[in-house]
Amino acid sequence: MLHQDDIRKLITNHNRRLQILKEQQALQGISTDPEILLEIEDIGAKIAQLQSQLETTPSIKRFSIDRPENDEELPLDRTESWILEGKFPNDLDQTVKIDVEVFKLPERLLIPQTGKPRISTVRGFWRFESVKFDGEGDYEIVITVSTDKESDYHSINVKCLQKATAYKNAIEKDREHRDVTNLVLMTPQEVPLVQLKKDLYQMQKQFFEFYPNDLDGALKVISRTLDTLDPVLPIFPNDLYLQNVRAYIFKNYAMVMQVSGHPEEAERALREAERMFEAIRQQNPEDAGAWNGLGSVTLLRKDPNKALYYIEKALEIEPHYEEAILDRNEALKLLGQ
Repeated sequence: MLHQDDIRKLITNHNRRLQILKEQQALQGISTDPEILLEIEDIGAKIAQLQSQLETTPSIKRFSIDRPENDEELPLDRTESWILEGKFPNDLDQTVKIDVEVFKLPERLLIPQTGKPRISTVRGFWRFESVKFDGEGDYEIVITVSTDKESDYHSINVKCLQKATAYKNAIEKDREHRDVTNLVLMTPQEVPLVQLKKDLYQMQKQFFEFYPNDLDGALKVISRTLDTLDPVLPIFPNDLYLQNVRAYIFKNYAMVMQVSGHPEEAERALREAERMFEAIRQQNPEDAGAWNGLGSVTLLRKDPNKALYYIEKALEIEPHYEEAILDRNEALKLLGQ
């Protein structure tokens, strides 16, 4: 099989020959030799065939960075690191090398990296565990992918904030979007944490007493849950239970918005849930619930192949995880398997 660089060279050579022939046709007009006309037609067909082949030939040009997004705010915990993810050609027959460089801006100071790339040749995705940062600030991440035949690179910029600050910013932005009262943070001494977690647990159960038959009732539960959680999470930013509640409540909100016919608001909610599950996974990479949460978010986006990429990791960590088994079955059903 020809590689993409070889195909591009053939297309270039054919285009050069085609240009010469068309110049001869323009000079000769109606007296153009029929063999020239036939060759023009033949070369045009070859170029079209090569262009089609170019789109389907395995190439690292189809490599992408999907998470985090460009200019995204990342909530850093004590590890000051983050997992990168994206799509990867699953039909390459060559050894691939992935290099990651991180520069702190504006000085463009190079931050040493010790993470490792993981490539799923079955699902067609990759991740890098994990990019290392050096405190709060703006960063450029440059990823270079290479084989013995070709190379390509992508770069994104991100802003790193301490987790408490990032959560406070996200909560304030969400409350403004939903047109609810301004955030007033509580102090640790004011929070009866054990009772609050019990209350949040009951609210999560109540949601499914309303959904999907009473969407208004489900939305009231979501609002009440966020009003309870929002003043508390920024002061306990590393509490895994509180983070999970926020992740799942936004996933539930996305479900309501999808059923209600509001796809843009549903996607906004899915992005919020996705960021929370990623932060939980970063704090604890062996948290099966975070991996499966990312899978369930992706299922709601109707991308079962990518959902399986996350769900299979959850089941690798916890083989008897009931929710992950159900989600895997749903993803396989959507794939027709």
